[in-house]
Amino acid sequence: MLLITTKTNKRRFIPAFKEIDEADLVIFAADVAVKEELRFKDKPIYKVEAQKAIKNAKAVVEDALKILQKWGG
Repeated sequence: MLLITTKTNKRRFIPAFKEIDEADLVIFAADVAVKEELRFKDKPIYKVEAQKAIKNAKAVVEDALKILQKWGG
């Protein structure tokens, strides 16, 4: 399972602790610092610019999965 967090101008998605626990990997597609990043401290994190994720989501996910493999996932 991948957990992708996002923030838009109008809404902010805050995953529940259960969702974080169940995630194998966290992808931050953001152009600003992610608040409360410590909530994800035990998970591999892949950071990418928002526009890159929007324009080429498949490549971003593939790159993120490489991080997961390095973690032994």
